Amino acid sequence: MKFFVHYEAHPQYTVVFNWEEQHEGTIGNLLEQFVESYNQKFQGECELDVEDMFITKSQSSRQAIPLKEQVSRVVRDKDDIFVMSKGPPAVREPLHEPSNPVEVEADEDRNKGGGASEAVSDIAVGHSHIQTDDDIDLPDIKDLLEGESSGGELRSRSQRRNSWEDVLSASFEDATVSITNLQVAELKKERKKELNTGQDAQQVLIAKCLQNAQRLVDQNHCDKAVTIYEQVNRLFPNQKECLLGLASIYRNAGRPAKAMEYLRTAVDAFPGHADLKQRLAECLLEVSSGKEASRLLYEAKDIMEKKPGTKKTELFDLQVQLAQSFILLGKHTVALQMCQAVLREQREHLEALLEYAELTYKMSPVHTREALTIVLTLMVNKKEWKQPRERLVNMMRYISNGLEILEGEIHEAIKSVPALVFLSNVFRDHGDASNATQLLEHAMKVEPGHCTAFLSLVHMFEVQDKHTEAFKRIRSFLKQHPNMSIAGLKSNVFLPILKAVKDDIYLHATYPRVSQITADVQPPQQRAYTDQELNLLALMFTLVKILFVKGALGLLPSLTKLLDPAHADRHLHTTLIRNEAAYYSTISQVMKIRLNPSSLESSPQFVYLAGDSHCI
Repeated sequence: MKFFVHYEAHPQYTVVFNWEEQHEGTIGNLLEQFVESYNQKFQGECELDVEDMFITKSQSSRQAIPLKEQVSRVVRDKDDIFVMSKGPPAVREPLHEPSNPVEVEADEDRNKGGGASEAVSDIAVGHSHIQTDDDIDLPDIKDLLEGESSGGELRSRSQRRNSWEDVLSASFEDATVSITNLQVAELKKERKKELNTGQDAQQVLIAKCLQNAQRLVDQNHCDKAVTIYEQVNRLFPNQKECLLGLASIYRNAGRPAKAMEYLRTAVDAFPGHADLKQRLAECLLEVSSGKEASRLLYEAKDIMEKKPGTKKTELFDLQVQLAQSFILLGKHTVALQMCQAVLREQREHLEALLEYAELTYKMSPVHTREALTIVLTLMVNKKEWKQPRERLVNMMRYISNGLEILEGEIHEAIKSVPALVFLSNVFRDHGDASNATQLLEHAMKVEPGHCTAFLSLVHMFEVQDKHTEAFKRIRSFLKQHPNMSIAGLKSNVFLPILKAVKDDIYLHATYPRVSQITADVQPPQQRAYTDQELNLLALMFTLVKILFVKGALGLLPSLTKLLDPAHADRHLHTTLIRNEAAYYSTISQVMKIRLNPSSLESSPQFVYLAGDSHCI
């Protein structure tokens, strides 16, 4: 299982633990590992003492988990747990406010004399009236507005108090620097639109902060966005957009438990918002909590049905989610009825179609064929949607003749080689090497000379440790297509070398006499390789790798002699065959090292390895 351990004091730190459930480590062991990692990370800056720390599941309750407790008994997959100090929370100093804010404003007016300075003093006065222990000062707003916060806690209370006093007594130019993007002139303009209280000015500032956080998310700087969102959430609690932003980031990062913390807060703060209940239900469905998800969805349904202007499509979406919750609860008949009801009203509802396929494919051969057709259609028409791919792989594990159906008449697209390669990749990515290989075998029947499909097939043999089978298939492919070439280097040139292998390639040490074999390769500057040439070259590179890892070193010098000119100065690391090229480049260099094996000490205590991570 995977879970997350956080230390949220300054400097913040998170460690992701991959913990085998049969592992017998205790919470005490876990704490020691975390503290050791933290101290290595922040050595010289900040260090923790394991004796002063404890682990808890809730920062608010600070209830310590006993150190002798087994990790596998108290921690679940994707849980968030926290390391905290045993000492009491630091007592915050009370905010020192100006004794008479009105006098400050008057002094500012007298000193500066002008509309702009009046705007600055209005902001300061507004904050002084509503300032709370967790409120924000203008230098903090500067960090949030610019999206450049360092990620640690905000300044200490005394520092913030001094900053606030400094702003009150600052010149107009200094105050303008403090609030950066939030221009005083704009705020004054907003006040003319009846935004004339401290709370309204605060909302404008919050909106700017959230706007910048979303900009960072759009730029894939989610860590910085989280810093802004969390600071805003701490200083101005229960901002709906802020809570949704945090939940969205953590959910997209594969941490639904953390996302649910923020969504539960949002649901409690806005109990009448159906969209928040739906969002929380979606997360619960991801972690298979069907009972709570169904309760929230029924509550959302009641709110939506009473709300004027609710669209039918919104209710259909919610009904499909309800069906998903009933599937988790084992109530498949009810779930199927719900999906059928949606499809009667809207036959193109994709989510309903997918759930219908999942619920019916085991019922009969006719339903199986229909379900596979639905899933394939969804994959073709909505390529960015990943869920149909997972469902297809899961279905095929239970359908004994699934490939026969796929290779039959249910979908014309599957008869093309690119479609077969795509489907094979889907199965490969979900760990089904057997079906992936069979689909590629079918592709080679459709188009025997398709180099891309054949290269994928060879890689599938590698994954299944069928290296001898891969070698024999490559040799047969080259025999069947002797005139395929790589910028003048024809396939048939390699055949005399490969004939030296009669049986298994494992530790094959014969050096074939092929010194007379030569080939002319067009120079790189003449033209770039075509896609077929690249794939054929990748196939030959893969052959070299297979021979190398199986110890058939006797064949390699002749092959590298032919392939080196095709590899040199081609910048293959910038192409789609960069991985195959990296393997080949390393092996080719290793084979040029003159090494006398008799000079190496023969001992079971030593293993000699030449190469880099690609060869390993």
